[in-house]
Amino acid sequence: MASEVKYSAEAFAKRAARALRRQGQTSSRKVEQKDCEQDEESDNMWENTYAFSSFKLSVQEEFGGESCVGGTQWPGGVRVARYLDNPKVFPSGALKGKTLLDLGSGCGLVAAVAAKHGARVVAAEKDIVIPLLKENLTTNGVLLDHGTSKISEENTSHASLPSSLPSNSPLEEGKVVVHEFYWGPDARHPLAPFDLIIAAACLYMPKTVPLLLHTLWNVSDSQSLILLCSILGADTLQTFKEEVGGFFHIRALDETNGNVIGTSSDDNLSSIDVATRILILERKRQSG
Repeated sequence: MASEVKYSAEAFAKRAARALRRQGQTSSRKVEQKDCEQDEESDNMWENTYAFSSFKLSVQEEFGGESCVGGTQWPGGVRVARYLDNPKVFPSGALKGKTLLDLGSGCGLVAAVAAKHGARVVAAEKDIVIPLLKENLTTNGVLLDHGTSKISEENTSHASLPSSLPSNSPLEEGKVVVHEFYWGPDARHPLAPFDLIIAAACLYMPKTVPLLLHTLWNVSDSQSLILLCSILGADTLQTFKEEVGGFFHIRALDETNGNVIGTSSDDNLSSIDVATRILILERKRQSG
C-alpha cells in the first residue's frame, strides 16, 4: 500500500495561494499561441489547453519560484508530448500497456498524453511540485490516486520488479500514479526497469547532469527506450556532452517520423542542435 506523502509547508502555501487567486479572478486575457490556447490567471500562473490527435488536455503551469513547472516556457515537454502522440512514430496501440516513467514530470502534460494512449505511467517529481501535478492529472481524468509514494533508499533496496507487471500492480493502463522521487547515483525505483523513460525540459543546471544520468541508468535496462529533450543553458549542455558518453550512446531524432538523423558516433552530430532535439539514449555496456 502506498504511503501518503507529507508535503512541505511551502508546497501547501503555494497551492493555497493559487486557489485564492483563482477564486478572486474576475477577468482573464486569452492569448492565442501556436501550440495551445492560454488563459492568464496571474503574473506567474497560466492555464493552457493543448489539442492532440483525438483529445485535448488542460494544465496549469507556474512560471517562477522553486516549483516552476512550465510547458510553454520550456517547450521540451510539449515536443515530447506531441512526439508520443505522433502516429507515424507510435501507431495506434503502440503505448498501450507499456510502463512509462516521466522524470521531472512538472505540469504532467507528457504523463497525461502517455496515459491517454494507454500507457501505465509513473509521474516522478519533488514534493513541492506534486500538489499542482496531481491537480492537473485529476483535471484530465488520468490520475490513479491511492496516495503518493515517497521513493527512497529505504524502500527501493529490494530487487527491481519486471516491466511486465502482474494484474494486481499499482499501475493501470491509461492512468498515472505520482511518486516523490529524487535523482542520484543511489536512486532506485521498485517498478524498474521501465519500458519507456522520459526526461523532458528538466536539465537546466550543470550539477544535475550526473544525477540524471545515474538515475536513467538505474531505472532502465537494455530494452528500455529513453527519450531526453531540451537541455537548458550552455554550461549544462557542455556538462551533458562531457558526461553522457560514460553511460549512453546518443541518437538524435527527426520528430516528424522518428528517423535517426545523427548519432554520437557520427561526425555530423556536432552540427545538430542537441540542446533542443529529442534524443534517444542507448545504454552502453559497463563492466562490473
